[in-house]
Amino acid sequence: MNAIKQYWRFAIVLVFTVVLILASATLIQAAPTGEIAEAPALRYAVSGCQSEQEQSQSLAKGSYPAKKISVAVDRDNIKFAHALSYVCCADLRLERRVENSEIAITEVNEGDYCRCMCDYSIEATLGPLASGTYDLKVFGVRYQPPSGGYEIDPQLLFQTQLDIE
Repeated sequence: MNAIKQYWRFAIVLVFTVVLILASATLIQAAPTGEIAEAPALRYAVSGCQSEQEQSQSLAKGSYPAKKISVAVDRDNIKFAHALSYVCCADLRLERRVENSEIAITEVNEGDYCRCMCDYSIEATLGPLASGTYDLKVFGVRYQPPSGGYEIDPQLLFQTQLDIE
């Protein structure tokens, strides 16, 4: 009788151990790998105010004409360029929003708003992006005066679908 009790104790401990091992293996497989999906980086440059001579030299080199937006895919990156006529006292930067397959790039004026105009060249690279089809929207300049005055909302300037392979 004592041998039967020991056998059942051994069987219960063995079954419990096997269940624990299987549960641990399942938990280990389900655990995240430590890779964190980060939003793609936005790297950009904004030229200062271009004179008419600088703009004509830029056009002579085959650059894009004024007020034009160009977008291209370079491997897993999106390249963006915009020739923009805007107020000369601006301090321009870009913001990006990436949600699933939708990408929005917005130009933002963190400077002032004045009565003189000049031409800016904005060039940017967004990536790396996972392969797939993306809807890209480019919005014009958003301006919120530091004093809390009249805010200028951005207008949709450009929209396209892009395939990243």
